[in-house]
Amino acid sequence: DKIVAEINKVQKPFLTHISSSTQYSDFIKEPLHVHGSLKGGLILGVNDASQIKNKDLQKDPEFLRYMLKPILNDEYGDMNTENAKQIISESFFICIFGLSLGDTDNIWWQEIIQWLLKNPNHRIIFFVRDKTMVSESAMTKSRHGNKNKKKLINKVVNLTDKDYKRIESQIIVVPNSNIFDLQGVSVEENNKTYNELQKAAEEKIAMEQILNEMKNERGYESEAIRHDKEEVVEALNAR
Repeated sequence: DKIVAEINKVQKPFLTHISSSTQYSDFIKEPLHVHGSLKGGLILGVNDASQIKNKDLQKDPEFLRYMLKPILNDEYGDMNTENAKQIISESFFICIFGLSLGDTDNIWWQEIIQWLLKNPNHRIIFFVRDKTMVSESAMTKSRHGNKNKKKLINKVVNLTDKDYKRIESQIIVVPNSNIFDLQGVSVEENNKTYNELQKAAEEKIAMEQILNEMKNERGYESEAIRHDKEEVVEALNAR
């Protein structure tokens, strides 16, 4: 949010381009936070019940209501899921950067793969930061690109060989790009950084409190609930 605000101060429009002899202006809109933000509506959890190892909690409707991100998004009522899917559907190019492709967001990786399948002209530009990639040889770049393509495509199971090959050709991996070295744009650190970290910590504490309350209400064995809480906290820390 901070970077977008700063860019719009110094470069508005962000870029211009010409198509069919007509000049168009390009603008950067405010980002859509699918899982809320530290300013409000922050959503923490997992993608689906299969990512919860405790078998009892996998079947507990109230626990799932608090822990599954798709359900939380629906209940929060901001239409974030629907709006994000519409943005994906109407796009021809999607850029991915700053993401771990974690399993707790599988709903979105599957949505993007299905979007690729719908149109062979759709493209993903996958920006990857890899400090271990020191060689600029064609072999190194090809191996690095294929590894990251596989990581994304494997989020969807039961693809035919034909679909796999086609999707593979629609993903462009760009390693260690300087795309965000924007001239004249800087974001100063201030006390907000500390406040945001503090709020994130409070959200995790609140999640642990929910787990403890459910343990007391439902009488699950302490070892089982403790193990599941560790799994949940581990998933949250990975975000």
